[in-house]
Amino acid sequence: MITRDNHRLGAEAAALLTEVSESRARIQATADEERRRIERDLHDGAQQRLVALRIKVELAAEQMDATDGSSAELIRELGAELDDALDEVRSLARGIYAAPLADFGLVEGLRSAARRAPLSVTVLAAGVSRRYPREIESAAYFCCLEAVQNVIKHATGATVAVIELSDNGVLRFQVRDDGAGFDERAVSAGVGFASMRDRLAAIGGELAIVSAPEKGTRVVGRIPLGASSAKPAPPRFTQ
Repeated sequence: MITRDNHRLGAEAAALLTEVSESRARIQATADEERRRIERDLHDGAQQRLVALRIKVELAAEQMDATDGSSAELIRELGAELDDALDEVRSLARGIYAAPLADFGLVEGLRSAARRAPLSVTVLAAGVSRRYPREIESAAYFCCLEAVQNVIKHATGATVAVIELSDNGVLRFQVRDDGAGFDERAVSAGVGFASMRDRLAAIGGELAIVSAPEKGTRVVGRIPLGASSAKPAPPRFTQ
């Protein structure tokens, strides 16, 4: 009787774990789809309206140059403020769901983000040229970006960060820096690391953080790839 009860409880626990895992994956997929929708709305709505308004402001300034130079100058100052607002909207849209990630995949998405980083970020991805399902690309992309943001904010003395990707049936990413590092036993993981772990766990992945004083920090993630995970790279993809 006890053995049968144990088997039953084990089966129920396994079913609950599966249900929780599937629920987390659905929640993450819904969140990523909402990110994409917001990015599209910003690009097709607010961004395009600001571009059109900027053009009208410049045309108005040109028409006033001959008759009222001081007013034309004020209008051009307004145009400069519109440029700043447009840059902020573009930056916000990229942070929500980067167009290069959606259009070209993980490697190009990360390289595009690396070019905008305030410190030197290198992306190494030899042999990684295929597309993956959206949930895998999204998880790896945002985890790498979170790790780079942690370098920028918290890695004392860091001057470079390196993102390295590999694929041998498991998609592996590593973000390492040359900062001061820290004693893992003395520092508890923050919200950012918890978010990365949750995002990876939703698709069966895992995260590890390796650091020591004066040794920098490595954030390592692994995502298992099934037979259905491979997608051909689009024709425009360049490595």
